[in-house]
Amino acid sequence: MTDVEIAKKRGEDHLKIMITTIQHSLSYDETAYHLPISFALTGIAVHDKKSALDVFARTSSNPLVASECILAEITVAKGKEPAPYTGFIDDTVIRKLGTLLLMAVSLDLHWLSAPLQVQIVLLLSAANCRKNTCSRSLPAISYHHYPAQG
Repeated sequence: MTDVEIAKKRGEDHLKIMITTIQHSLSYDETAYHLPISFALTGIAVHDKKSALDVFARTSSNPLVASECILAEITVAKGKEPAPYTGFIDDTVIRKLGTLLLMAVSLDLHWLSAPLQVQIVLLLSAANCRKNTCSRSLPAISYHHYPAQG
């Protein structure tokens, strides 16, 4: 086995152990669903250790499911991440960013630098709001000058 294979195996084994030690109910504040990855893969709302183990088994011990369940328990036990970290991004933020996220995907701007992508999406979004007399305001984003990429 290579070092990468060994590390992968150890990580998977550790997740299998950690998911069995869940003690709290699993949820995130300000969201209509509980654990989005688990729910998206199985349609099962994970609320506790029993449902976490069920979804983990149904997804063939998927490490994303185990990680999501473990991180949800840590969040319940210790609280939200301190600034500047966001931790779980709740529904309110996702809804506010929804239009921008969809525009970025639909425009297929992958060939541009990230800062330029953001500027184009914001300009188009702002123009669309003015055109449709949109009452929603765009999130405040500060522009930075980035060095040219060669």
